[in-house]
Amino acid sequence: MIDILQTAIISRIKSRLGLQYGALAPQLKLHESVQMVTDVDPLLSTPRIISYLNQDLTGAAGYQPLVAVPVGKLWTLKSYYHTATTGDCRIAVFDGTSQHFFSPADTAAVYETNMDIPLKTGWIIQVRWTANGADGAISFGFFVMEEDSY
Repeated sequence: MIDILQTAIISRIKSRLGLQYGALAPQLKLHESVQMVTDVDPLLSTPRIISYLNQDLTGAAGYQPLVAVPVGKLWTLKSYYHTATTGDCRIAVFDGTSQHFFSPADTAAVYETNMDIPLKTGWIIQVRWTANGADGAISFGFFVMEEDSY
């Protein structure tokens, strides 16, 4: 079974990369086997889009949990957004002990697409309440890659 699988993979690699035997082929002694030399994590992860529409941020100062990384999973946060707010809004990751802020304290809408933040099981993405009565319908979105935690 392994030989069949390796033969199929080698055939796909040769086709995809345009590899072919050339003039040097007789002098080269290469063993045809698959050696894992690439990061396979992206192949084992699943993209997820998480949306929270019309969240009420009018509460007193503090933080509101939005989503927790499920048990047995790892996430990599790739991008996020939130709509404009009247009061300063801020997004943070909480690991059970401390917080890390990854958005500015600002009233403008934020769209961040160049991220690569690993999040462990149980970590929480949370938002700071603005305590402003006008912020009763703020939307958030997160794009994460999810994989099993081993």
